[in-house]
Amino acid sequence: MSQGHSFVRGVVVEVLGGVYQVRTESGVVEATLRGRLKQQARVGDRVVVGDEVGVGRGDRGDPVVEHVFPRRTQIVRRTLGGRRSKVVAANLDNLIIVCAAKDPVPVPALLDRLLVIGESGGLQCHIVFTKSDLLSDQEREDLQALAELYRSVGYSVLVTSPITGEGMDECERLLCSGSSALVGPSGVGKSTLVNAIQ
Repeated sequence: MSQGHSFVRGVVVEVLGGVYQVRTESGVVEATLRGRLKQQARVGDRVVVGDEVGVGRGDRGDPVVEHVFPRRTQIVRRTLGGRRSKVVAANLDNLIIVCAAKDPVPVPALLDRLLVIGESGGLQCHIVFTKSDLLSDQEREDLQALAELYRSVGYSVLVTSPITGEGMDECERLLCSGSSALVGPSGVGKSTLVNAIQ
């Protein structure tokens, strides 16, 4: 229980079709959203992965999300034109932007857009280039120049390859330094990176 309220505090770890998996001190519970919370206006989704919530009991004794605590950080996806926005995750420490060094080649405009999303949501942003094993000597020089550009403005940049092991120890340390979200285009190697570290 929490500070005089009739709920247990927890963190949302999964959202699926109106059912919220909430990790509490005593384990993970499945909860639905209290009716009054459904009516409240929030930016984007009412409750997202990473939200800190209070879980109480509904009229039939089933677990319900009673309260949503203020967010420290958030990842907000905006549509073209910026008219609509959707919060996709909350209360994370790091946004790890994953780009392939090759196949597909990095697109600085997309990288910059993801950095803006992370910075505007209050997250610490990091850049991880994968597939360095595919690079020729000239391509490696070009990638190092791009990496140095982002380092020069204060971002941490890793060059990695799950195949050769390059940069994987540093990447593991980064992933273990708080809660993180990995973002990036399809095919850049996010799953391969996580699987290699696991």
